[in-house]
Amino acid sequence: MNEGLWSILKNVCFCGPETIAIKSNKYYVKEVIGEGGFSMVYVVEGAYNKRLFAIKKVVCHSLDDQEMALNEVKSHEKVQHENVIQLIDYSINGTPDPTVNVTSQLYLVLPYYGRGTLHHELERRSEMRKPFEHSEILNMFLKICSGVKAFHKLDPPLAHRDLKTANILLEVDDTPIIMDLGKCTINVW
Repeated sequence: MNEGLWSILKNVCFCGPETIAIKSNKYYVKEVIGEGGFSMVYVVEGAYNKRLFAIKKVVCHSLDDQEMALNEVKSHEKVQHENVIQLIDYSINGTPDPTVNVTSQLYLVLPYYGRGTLHHELERRSEMRKPFEHSEILNMFLKICSGVKAFHKLDPPLAHRDLKTANILLEVDDTPIIMDLGKCTINVW
């Protein structure tokens, strides 16, 4: 092969986009939008319907980690409310074994909210010196309280334990959506 052409081609990736398969669905990774200690959140596109979703990947280093991660799935299944993010699907791949440094991965398929979080919106508005109107704040607060009430009305009740502006997503019309149910518990002390 021509040496000049080879020097160009060796730096080009001909592979397709990274994919995540969950059950019978395939998703193409568009970008990483969040990172935590043991998790990453991706914006993905459904291979079959071309819709955007968020996928949270949690890496589990032990069976205890895996059980804690599955607690988030259980919390999603229990809490059904218009102001709480809904779990679309999930999958767990592998079995963690710390003795041989093997992990499992939990994938949560969630709706994608392109507006981002209330935290980012507050920062943006602060920079523009354009705060929310009092009526908008009250309306959002009441909807967040309604979502929290859905946790507390369960039998036994759940506590979110990580409610903050960074864990409130916004719909296009500023409807707040509570997310990140990873720290939910029935035990509060």
